[in-house]
Amino acid sequence: MILSSFYFPFPILFFLFFMFLIISAIFRRRATRKDEAVMRDYLEAESSANATRAVNLSELTYITVPDKILQISSDNEEAMQCRDTVRELSEKRILNLNGKTNTEIKLLYGAANLEALSEYDESFTTLCITLNTWGTKLHDAGQDEDAMDVLSYAVEIGSDISTTYLTLGDLYFSAGKFDAIDDLVRRAEGLESLSKGTILHHLRSY
Repeated sequence: MILSSFYFPFPILFFLFFMFLIISAIFRRRATRKDEAVMRDYLEAESSANATRAVNLSELTYITVPDKILQISSDNEEAMQCRDTVRELSEKRILNLNGKTNTEIKLLYGAANLEALSEYDESFTTLCITLNTWGTKLHDAGQDEDAMDVLSYAVEIGSDISTTYLTLGDLYFSAGKFDAIDDLVRRAEGLESLSKGTILHHLRSY
């Protein structure tokens, strides 16, 4: 009796193990088919992208830095270094291509334009980072109005840097500009950044 009760569970365990192998195999096949479909779609899109004719890039709408921003002055040396960087960038072509893959860029503008467009997008990233630092340094120097001008411009052109939104929200709150906070929330709602939730939570806390 002791032996029979000891060996009894093994057929059940074998059956469960066998079923586990079958189910695992089914899921692996499904995953493989899905991966193959994704790769096939990617290769088809990439093939179409590489065959897309180049468009005239001179007809695109590029980002321009307003004179009001470039004329901001400060005793803060780091703030002035940021302004000089923004001035240099303002002489280049700047384009916001955030969220677009290389394949999508080639489909929109042509494969031959990828290198140039990557450079324009790089300038955009550098501009957003510099504006964020500049606004922060102006705030540190007590130039809150100038800081708001710089950071609000960054938001206007599509920056998704969380510090830009959080600092600007704090500045608006301190200045009693509650309508501006509402507008900032609406802009933040359109972000595709991973920090979108944190930004909105902070802004709505006002």
